[in-house]
Amino acid sequence: MTKRSVAPAWQGTTGSGRRQRFRLRFEQLRNLYAVTKYAYRTSIIYAVLVFLNFYARLPADWLLAWFFLSSGIAVARHLAARWFERAQPTERQYRRWAALGSGLVALQAISWAAVLGMAGYTGHPLDLAFAVFLVCALGFGSLPLFGFLVILDSSRNAVQLIRRALVLSFEREELAHRLNEEQELAEVTLRSIGDGVIVADAGGRVISLNPAAERLTGWSRQEARGRPLQQVLQLRDESTDAVPPDLVRLSRSRGGPVVLGQLALHSEGGGKQEAAAEVSVAPIVGAGRSERGVVVVLRDVTELRGMARAVSYQASHDALTGLSNRAAFEGRLQQLLEELRESPRQHALCFLDLDQFKLVNAACGHQAGDALLQQVARLLQRHVRETDCAARLGADEFGILLMDCDLASAQRLAEDICGAFGDFRFHWESHTFKVSASIGLVPLDADSTPAALAAAESSCLIAKEQGRGRVHVASPRDERLAVRHGEARWTQRIQRALDQDAFRLRYQRIVPLHEAGEEMAEVLLGLEEPDGTLVLPGRFLPAAERFNMMPHIDRWVVHTVFERIRAGMPALEAIRRFNINLSGQSLNDEHFLDYVQQQLAVAAIDPRRICFEITETAVIANLERARRFIDALHEAGCAFALDDFGSGLSSFAYLRTLPVDYLKIDGLFVKHMSSDPIDHSMVEAINQVGHIMGIRTIAEFVEDEATLVALRRLGVDYAQGHALHRPEWLP
Repeated sequence: MTKRSVAPAWQGTTGSGRRQRFRLRFEQLRNLYAVTKYAYRTSIIYAVLVFLNFYARLPADWLLAWFFLSSGIAVARHLAARWFERAQPTERQYRRWAALGSGLVALQAISWAAVLGMAGYTGHPLDLAFAVFLVCALGFGSLPLFGFLVILDSSRNAVQLIRRALVLSFEREELAHRLNEEQELAEVTLRSIGDGVIVADAGGRVISLNPAAERLTGWSRQEARGRPLQQVLQLRDESTDAVPPDLVRLSRSRGGPVVLGQLALHSEGGGKQEAAAEVSVAPIVGAGRSERGVVVVLRDVTELRGMARAVSYQASHDALTGLSNRAAFEGRLQQLLEELRESPRQHALCFLDLDQFKLVNAACGHQAGDALLQQVARLLQRHVRETDCAARLGADEFGILLMDCDLASAQRLAEDICGAFGDFRFHWESHTFKVSASIGLVPLDADSTPAALAAAESSCLIAKEQGRGRVHVASPRDERLAVRHGEARWTQRIQRALDQDAFRLRYQRIVPLHEAGEEMAEVLLGLEEPDGTLVLPGRFLPAAERFNMMPHIDRWVVHTVFERIRAGMPALEAIRRFNINLSGQSLNDEHFLDYVQQQLAVAAIDPRRICFEITETAVIANLERARRFIDALHEAGCAFALDDFGSGLSSFAYLRTLPVDYLKIDGLFVKHMSSDPIDHSMVEAINQVGHIMGIRTIAEFVEDEATLVALRRLGVDYAQGHALHRPEWLP
């Protein structure tokens, strides 16, 4: 049986004096029981001697009764001592234990006093002397022995206490060692993480910084310690230039972690630069929910902000010319028209179209055409004011918003631009071209409508019809007529192409960059003019979208492609999947899904050979309907590709909600990625995101071998462009 240590009974008491008095009484009681534990053997031996001495002179039954009584009392005292040793008496139990011990001692004393009575009964002098000697010997002679045994027991207890003290000392050293290891691990962790961490006390004074925080703030740990947090951490809102509230008070008022978002962080380092940081603060709470201070976490997002600005720039600017793109231009025009309703002013809108662009492209190729567009953009920038907005609206179409400019001044400026084109010559290798421009001019005032851009385009067409290289001003009287003229012109040409089957299809191969991929091809649309020339989709699709004719065109393309696949042309057998572009208007057409499903059934082709390409702008109009469209055709076996991915700021957000199979990386990023590190990073990021989501990636506009090599290194799945395959007629 394992011996249990006796817990001090005085632990449950209260009051210092009372506790000390009770502790003293308890120690006295413990010593009494400690003596009793060793005395029972001596008492039994002496009882045997008494029995033998008086056996011949006293009745045997008296002696036996006394012997068993005395021995029983001795054994009872021993058992009580052992019981006490194992018990944990409280203050209330102490009184019972004291009464028990005192009672047993009294009974033992009475039993030994009876020996004197026995000697008196016999009357023999030797018996009396024996009794007196025995009682005295029992009382005095055993005291040293008992004292020795008690001291021996106390010594053993002392050894146990020393051993326990050593164990506690070793445990304390081990705990201290572990604490040092954990503290060192925490320090190493703080030094290793990329986020800055600043710890401040409840008074808002800095306690420590990790190396990342030192780099971001420009303060060393020694210099910052003890300084106010706001002095070390100098933050401001980039948009309002306001200083955020005190972080310690903010954390205390919120009662928990607070995320402040992205702020500008002023650094005291060399050059006193500013970084962009995402800032969060959380309270440090000690025992009893007491506030010990705060911890501030700084995440450096300067590089991400730069990439976001680059993406924003790409989303609003034309990559080739550096001018604003059509979306940004139309947004600025819409904003301007809304402002005119509030505060009437005079502005002007110009629509410019190059007259010989197709000739340059046909004679010298796309590179020459790109160079021409860049030179035209620089010419426009030299002639417009800083307050004006110049944009590239299409392949060879430009728009200019002339701010705070009356009609007469706008007309003079437009004619100056036309005159500059008269002096302009485009040189490419051994060729020299004279390039002119036709401009349509529309005044903007409080009565203008969103149809102003269409009116300017119609005016530009009239300028071309009048002889090119001139300006045509749309007056209020002929604006509607010009718009109707332009609408009729485009709708008639598109409708004639639908009726006479004048649309033509070409295809461009999408080549796998790795062995596991299967070859695909994108179907490209063109419109054949009566004179046999092919009009590229960039010329007529904007008009078709503007006049809601895209569902008719998409139906024609779907039907024609399905029929060509069913025909089983040998030239198309190697192509495992055909990519068909769909417009946002078709996705929003509630009958278009039924038409596609019907055509799949009629043509009896494998749906897995069809992939529909949709753009982000096509999805935005009605996201829920687009999802239903995709889900229905996915179930049938068709695939989907998200086209021009990365051109919009919300591309990644829509990617999470659309179950697409391919990402077609916007050619604006691919085209110059071999020489532009930002474009290269964007392609790499889009490719990584696609692969993480289990989506295969396709790079468009691959025009040279260097771009192809870069794409292979990044692990892009497919590539498409003139470097791999020039479009050819669909048989």
